[in-house]
Amino acid sequence: MFCRQQVAELAQQQSAFAEKGGRLVVIGNGKTEQLAALRSVTGYTGTLLTDPKREAFSFLGLQRTIGGVIKPQALIRAMRSLTDGHRPGMLQGDALQLGGAVTITPDNHLSYSYKSTEAGEHPPVADLLASLDR
Repeated sequence: MFCRQQVAELAQQQSAFAEKGGRLVVIGNGKTEQLAALRSVTGYTGTLLTDPKREAFSFLGLQRTIGGVIKPQALIRAMRSLTDGHRPGMLQGDALQLGGAVTITPDNHLSYSYKSTEAGEHPPVADLLASLDR
């Protein structure tokens, strides 16, 4: 549910990323055949990749932990997500893998990095957009 929520938030800002010269890429860890369903639920039309072995997640230092999933704050975020209209669906990928976000410049410089420590903890899209101005 949280992944769908984050991708839906990014989908609403695809044109803002493009206006700043950014190329938005979403990487999940589900199966390739599940990508169409994610697009359908979120409205995301940009580049969508999957990494079932979670190699990109590991490379970026993103956590895989049950502790980040069962924290009380994650339950509060789940309730807010439901209130906002995001519904859980079939599990796609590793439920213990926490997310994050990075921005990388055309010359391969990491200009922004966000690593979630709890489920449903997403970087503000405004911060991602602002990182493109650096």
